[in-house]
Amino acid sequence: MGAARAALFPRISLTAALGTLSPDLAGLFGDDTHTWRLAPLGQVPIYGGGGPRASHKAAKIQREIAVASYEKAIQSAFAEVADALTLRATLREQREIWDRLLRAQEETLRLSEARYQAGIDGYLGVLVAQRTLYASRQIGVALRLAERNNQVSLYKALGGGE
Repeated sequence: MGAARAALFPRISLTAALGTLSPDLAGLFGDDTHTWRLAPLGQVPIYGGGGPRASHKAAKIQREIAVASYEKAIQSAFAEVADALTLRATLREQREIWDRLLRAQEETLRLSEARYQAGIDGYLGVLVAQRTLYASRQIGVALRLAERNNQVSLYKALGGGE
């Protein structure tokens, strides 16, 4: 944007040259052959057909677009972190509930086995309790996987990794 704005104002440049000058090659490096030149140059934009002003406007718009995309990136990063933290809390609650459920199902299996050993119930009650406990353990594995995936997502949202 600075270059586009600078194009709207006059420019001044100064050129200097130092060397030697001689009509023949043999006297090129003699005492009287030194020469120098100084040339100032000024350029004033009179009419550029609107090009410099359009370039300045385009540079301002590009800067605004860059700022807007930067703000959008920041907002989406905050949203990703907030989502990951919310999911983390939800998964923690689910894990606590699952722990209680698992302890209850282990107790149910223990009681079913005790009733079978005492001859009060058949073995079907033990099998049902085992199947229910194994299904709950599978849910626990899926829950732990979701927690690990959430940790990775949170790490990435906080700027770690790609």
